[in-house]
Amino acid sequence: MTQVLIVEDQKMIRESLENLVAQADDLSPAGSLSCAALAEQYCMRGNIDLILMDVCTENDESGFVAAEKIKKRFPSIKIIIITSMLDYSYLDKARKAGAESIWFKDVSAEELLSVIKR
Repeated sequence: MTQVLIVEDQKMIRESLENLVAQADDLSPAGSLSCAALAEQYCMRGNIDLILMDVCTENDESGFVAAEKIKKRFPSIKIIIITSMLDYSYLDKARKAGAESIWFKDVSAEELLSVIKR
């Protein structure tokens, strides 16, 4: 069972992602946060396989910065950057941070599940 941490500051989107993960057969919600700066500390508790990381979270914290820190300390944790902003420079930033993928929030739940399973 893949343990998924959700890092998203918008409550409705965070709750939708929590529900999506909870309903998937092979995924389990490991927690959710509204601030990217707390994600690395949360990973220290263990049992995180995948993070859905928003680009910009509460307190203007950068998901890219958090992702880079997490990948350096926990290289086996997979990270998917999520964003609603169609800025193509984010693809390069996600790669630099070590993220496995980037997902735009305007796609369907099925498409996101496909990205997660890959």
